[in-house]
Amino acid sequence: PLPAMGNKGRKRFYDGKSKGFRYKKKGKWGANPMANVQPGGPMLLITCDDKKEKRSAEEVISWMTSVADDLYPLSKEESTTTESTSCSKKTSSIADELEAELKELRDEKPPMRGETGKNKVTNQGAKTGNRFVIDHMDGKAMALVRCLDNSIPLSQLVTQAMRRVRETGKKHTRFTHRVLPMEDTFFSKLEHLKESAKKVTQTFFSSASEQKIDKKTPSTFEVFLKSRCAKNKKMDRMDVINAIVDEMPKGYSVDLTAPEISVVVNIIGRLTGISVVRDFKKLEEFNVRRLVDKSEEKSSVAK
Repeated sequence: PLPAMGNKGRKRFYDGKSKGFRYKKKGKWGANPMANVQPGGPMLLITCDDKKEKRSAEEVISWMTSVADDLYPLSKEESTTTESTSCSKKTSSIADELEAELKELRDEKPPMRGETGKNKVTNQGAKTGNRFVIDHMDGKAMALVRCLDNSIPLSQLVTQAMRRVRETGKKHTRFTHRVLPMEDTFFSKLEHLKESAKKVTQTFFSSASEQKIDKKTPSTFEVFLKSRCAKNKKMDRMDVINAIVDEMPKGYSVDLTAPEISVVVNIIGRLTGISVVRDFKKLEEFNVRRLVDKSEEKSSVAK
């Protein structure tokens, strides 16, 4: 039997145990808000004000799309295909659209574990014009945005966007705190981390921008590790750091105060994302509000 309570509305939170009765934990987030996220491909991790996840994600998508169109514009073939698809959508009737959607639902197979289903990372984002899409928003004060266009180097894109914020002082978003790139996402297991760290570091150091940098000067790096939401017991902090240090090329030393290169690792429950970026500390760890404040301080001092 339920215990006598003054507030009857609290009965809905009763967990059904009469001995030393307890109440269910209120709140929609639960123990692991990222339980439904399918890893694979690049994503953006957005931290924002509480209860403003959707608005923040929409603002970041608009901002990153404008920067991507400026730095990595679509080719003529892709732009013509987007125009033709938009024109065909206008001319097609509602009945044809419904029939096409029903056919897709019949033919669609459920995604396997580890796959991303409809949001599979291909060049489809460039063909349709949607280069970013909201992936998941069941976390408190954070959201995930998936990059559908694999021609965009996500870490370089976010770095350039943050440099523009530092130079201009324009925030581009009202509710966002940080925009963290995740070049690769995977299930939170140490063996997956080692494979992804090897792939991401090789891609970063073999890029054209890194080849131009003088290798004679000593370079420094850090591992920026952040665990969010539910703690993952399979990913020990020191094991993660050592696995990443083993993949760094020779000649790089650890510097936690002012490193040139940062390996950013975000563990979000069962999902983990990794990326390699430059000037992470100089750019205030990609915190938009801190960058705006710094630019305002510089402008006031100059006056």
